[in-house]
Amino acid sequence: EGESLGRGEPLEIVSLVGTISECGKGFHLHAAVSRADGSVVGGHIKGAATVATTAEVILAALPALTFSREVDETTGYLELVI
Repeated sequence: EGESLGRGEPLEIVSLVGTISECGKGFHLHAAVSRADGSVVGGHIKGAATVATTAEVILAALPALTFSREVDETTGYLELVI
């Protein structure tokens, strides 16, 4: 496990990508955020993340595709299957 960013530090989202499942089945998001000094850190969004002012996020529905997660026998991780 890597470092977790504490609440209260002002951060700006510079990139946010991933998948969000229907009906509350979960999400898998990666973010890059910048600190006040201009440094950038990134990683997984785990749990709730509060936006202080505005987050410009565009969501796209892709009804022709089916997304699921299956255990990869080599790594043991749940991997995205499209």
